[in-house]
Amino acid sequence: MNNELASNTQSFNQKSDELPVVLVNPPWLSQQARNEVAALTLNVLPLDPIERWDASAKQSVLSCPAYTEHYWGASSDYAWAQKAVDNKTPENIIAALGFHPYETNSDNIRLSNEKIHRGMLEALLAGDMPELALRFEAKGGASSRINSYALPLLSDAQALWFWNDYALSPHHLSDTPYPMAVYGLRALPGLLVRVQQAGSALLPVTLYFGAQELAAAMARKYRGKVKSLRELAQQWLLNFPEHSISALLPAALGCASEARDEARLALRLLLQHGHADLMQQWAARYTDDAVTAATHAFIHEDPLAQFPSKISKMPAYMQQQSWRRPVLVSSGQAIPDRAADYLATMLRFPLAGGRYAGLDQVAAVCTKDSLAQFIWDAYDSWNNNGSPTKESVIFQHLAPFASDETARKLGTLTRQWANNSVWVRAIAGIDMLAQIGSDIALLHINSIALSCKKPSMQERAKDKIAQIAAERELSVAEMEDRLAPDMGLDQNGSLSLDFGPRHFTLSFDEALKPFVRDADGVRLADLPKPRKSDDEALSKAATAQFKGLKKDVKTIASQQIQRLEQAMCQRRRWPVAAFREFLALHPLLRHLVQRLVWAAYAPDSSAPLYMFRVTEDGSHSDANDDALALPDSSYEIGLPHPLEMSAADLAAFSQLFADYELLQPFPQLARPVYLLSAEEATSNQLLRWQGKTTPAGRALGLTGKAWHGSVEEMCYITFARDLGGGNSVEFNLEPGVPLYDMVAGEVQTVQALTLHRYPRSEHVSFSQLDPIRCSELIHELEMLTQ
Repeated sequence: MNNELASNTQSFNQKSDELPVVLVNPPWLSQQARNEVAALTLNVLPLDPIERWDASAKQSVLSCPAYTEHYWGASSDYAWAQKAVDNKTPENIIAALGFHPYETNSDNIRLSNEKIHRGMLEALLAGDMPELALRFEAKGGASSRINSYALPLLSDAQALWFWNDYALSPHHLSDTPYPMAVYGLRALPGLLVRVQQAGSALLPVTLYFGAQELAAAMARKYRGKVKSLRELAQQWLLNFPEHSISALLPAALGCASEARDEARLALRLLLQHGHADLMQQWAARYTDDAVTAATHAFIHEDPLAQFPSKISKMPAYMQQQSWRRPVLVSSGQAIPDRAADYLATMLRFPLAGGRYAGLDQVAAVCTKDSLAQFIWDAYDSWNNNGSPTKESVIFQHLAPFASDETARKLGTLTRQWANNSVWVRAIAGIDMLAQIGSDIALLHINSIALSCKKPSMQERAKDKIAQIAAERELSVAEMEDRLAPDMGLDQNGSLSLDFGPRHFTLSFDEALKPFVRDADGVRLADLPKPRKSDDEALSKAATAQFKGLKKDVKTIASQQIQRLEQAMCQRRRWPVAAFREFLALHPLLRHLVQRLVWAAYAPDSSAPLYMFRVTEDGSHSDANDDALALPDSSYEIGLPHPLEMSAADLAAFSQLFADYELLQPFPQLARPVYLLSAEEATSNQLLRWQGKTTPAGRALGLTGKAWHGSVEEMCYITFARDLGGGNSVEFNLEPGVPLYDMVAGEVQTVQALTLHRYPRSEHVSFSQLDPIRCSELIHELEMLTQ
């Protein structure tokens, strides 16, 4: 054992010159760092509270704001109070305050209600608010809650007693910011009590009140794990820097504690936003050189000294000795055991206010992929041991140091969480992928948006894609054009895989499934295994690259094929330059583009000017295989639907593709087309499937194609689809697919397909829809009843 310890120590000492100081002598183990500045005991110097409203925000609160309507009854409480404004009888005031006895056949309950009501009236008329509160409490249930919206019906003194003093009772008033807008700073005591309570709806209104008493609570939330509360607390601290500094400086300069850590973190935020002079001014008010010196030291504190005051013992499941080690760039050697222990400790430091500076030092000397592997193994240990909330910061470290492999693994897990209704994890995974922001990460978000089984998660992912698109000043469609990574392919869409003596070239088929050819051009089903005669390092790297590419392309293929098929059906058009950059010359997507027929369109015209295909060398040719040039930049390029193509063009391109043995990624030339009969065109119903049957599982499969099933009596009965422009279609199944017993509903009878336009009173017929839209709808229902 001693020999092993000596060996590890020698190894550590040998590598210490290559390691950053934080992995050799971490400051949290140094007593000198902890005791560099003596702790001070200071009182908070007084500063008057202030009220600072945004005019529109105050008016919003006074008119029952939307952000409080999540609280049950907020709107109805407001309505009751408004009804009593015009007729302030004691009975109306009592009703507005919240006493609404329910109808009952019980004489005992009715008599009890009448007795309580008389007591309330007597207390109100006598101006005895404590007695009135007791009467409400005696009622119990929902009626024991005082309606805050009705407080202005009382005198100011009475209303403020309820808000400021009765707030201390276990039976609280309704949790709305309305009284804060009415009474302002006079209602501050009640606000201070209420924001300490978990889940308070009053937190947003604190952004309009600067008070020293709020600073500690906001500092605590800023250091917390709930993102929405951290953001709100950050905004409050920045809104009221003077109240924050005056209240938090004593704790920041005091003894080591959670409160000191919270105060220091909040004050560092203010330093980052240019409030160092203000902090020094408040320190000077103590007229004590020790305070001035301590504040100066804090302002100029070494970032490596910004670690938690208390570092808990490493959890038993954190077995960092079994994790893959970060590798040093300089030597290619893994960091020693002791350095790995220090790194694991840093991964547990809070992330509020930014990651610990020591991690950046480690990132500067270690390879990116090896550091990402170490952090993933840390996350894996946490995730496989119940994901304790106390150590959830480990999950948050995935984004800053993520590699493509991190994004792949997290994307796979997030899809699993989404499909298995693990909502909190799935949402966190989508947000984390967005923070990573790499092509691979965005690829996985888009995969969830397009193919997740759960509509709510699909919408969450779509919202995230839309948010990222807006940040980049792009439309969602333009964003999707940029979501296909080039996968490291060359300009011809291929990749050379080098084994040393042997070389292989990677390419793709019509479904973007990768394959390789050897040096003689022979197509192989898979990349061969390395031989002893191959270069070990080169063949290992090439094999790893091929495996990673296969994983990514498997996700990409279905997305991009589906996207192009939808573009054809929805008449998507690309500017000529965008078509060339993001499609025709894209290293990966060119393999799909070359297997489809394209068309040039004049501006504002739905009829193709001419049609063409893209050849392997990136040039363009017509149905006779004659070369042609793309039109100028005023034209657009799109995928023509068979309904837009003449019979001659269809036949010519079909023969050309057959001659070149080009298989299409989805049916275009051979796509079935459907036309409406004269009778169907003038109707809002299609009856051609009425009475036909379909398996229940096939019907449920429509939910993966933008259809939504609605539930009645525990069965999926109605399937509907939004067509945009206020139009939607729906059809019913009989007897309906049972939610929990699909076998019992195996055979379903399809009813008429009905077209609606909002509002439903407006007449609409199928002839008003785009012919391509009609054809695709009919095609989907034909597939359903085959």
